[in-house]
Amino acid sequence: MSHDDGDPRFHYAADLPAIQLNFGLIFWMLDYLSVSRHLCLSIWALLVFFWSARYLSCGVSMTSDDSFIVSKKDDLDLTLRSQNAHALSEFLDQPAVTIAETITGALAEGNKGVIASAGRLVQGALKCQLLTQFAREIKYFQEKGRIKEDYANDKYGFQTWVELISAIDSDLPDEERLKAMKAMFFAANTINTTDGEKIARYQLFRLAKKLTSGQLLILRAAYQLNLKQAFPRGSMNVDEWLRGMANHLGHGLVYLVDYDDPVLVEYRLLNARSNAGPGSGTNGTNARLTDLGLRLCEIIEGYEDMVKDMTL
Repeated sequence: MSHDDGDPRFHYAADLPAIQLNFGLIFWMLDYLSVSRHLCLSIWALLVFFWSARYLSCGVSMTSDDSFIVSKKDDLDLTLRSQNAHALSEFLDQPAVTIAETITGALAEGNKGVIASAGRLVQGALKCQLLTQFAREIKYFQEKGRIKEDYANDKYGFQTWVELISAIDSDLPDEERLKAMKAMFFAANTINTTDGEKIARYQLFRLAKKLTSGQLLILRAAYQLNLKQAFPRGSMNVDEWLRGMANHLGHGLVYLVDYDDPVLVEYRLLNARSNAGPGSGTNGTNARLTDLGLRLCEIIEGYEDMVKDMTL
């Protein structure tokens, strides 16, 4: 570790090769995903500016030769205090269980450096894993001939990519919601899809962004029960449907299903009830799934079939 009379600019210059490598990889990924080079350069410049400001604001840094893989709680604290981008990147590449155990152990011991950064660090680790998985899935779908190399030039291609990346960065969607969004993204960008179908799938993508994991699980359960023809076609008592759904989901909580039901009806994913009170009637055809709800579930099922054998 080198120090030059405490001048932070020296530390930034020493670490510049490592920073350039990390941002070079980010630039490559954006370019690989068919993002325009002008936008890639703009994003790269913003990232360099951000990290430059960070390095110039701290008095101690580590050279690229001092980088190390964080394996202990003390190492994590040192990495955070020194703002070593390369070491932190290697830490975030570790398995989720390792990251969780390291941070939890440091917090339990009252490590002040980790306490101050724990929230951002945990979120950063999750974002890193979600974004990496999404990029690998794009490559996988391109290799399988499902989406084009230049899909971003197609209708809604770049728009859906930006919205999905933004959702991961700002909302950190849970597994069910992210899966639904990715399913709609790949469906909207499938090769040989008509413009009309692209419009429909983009609207389903927007709907998937609004749904919670609980609502998506209800739709999945309805889809599975419909395949088993568990409910009669035509008129039925909604209480019967609620009980069947709660039992299929495994928790048996009728009112938990009932809580999300109005939203799914509002989004036209489930058939409406005859009235809001108990004992009301509804259309049990397709387990109450509308054509919109059926299409959403079918697309998610198709996505799951595509990625289940994928090695991430």
